[in-house]
Amino acid sequence: MMMLMSTNRVMSNNPYNDAMDLFIMSVYKPDQDLRVEAHESGCYKELMQIREDVLEYLGEIRKDSRRFTGE
Repeated sequence: MMMLMSTNRVMSNNPYNDAMDLFIMSVYKPDQDLRVEAHESGCYKELMQIREDVLEYLGEIRKDSRRFTGE
């Protein structure tokens, strides 16, 4: 799984990768209200599994970003 720096980092010259990194950070960032709702609905474990699946997929897209950026 890829680790990202804080939002205080210097952006690169590649807007697609910068946007992807910010989006991945937004998925990493905990949403307490959403997690409480998942607990109350009995689907917290499933929510966390979906989160992991999405992060894995985003990591794959990020690795293969050349297809989107023309590099």
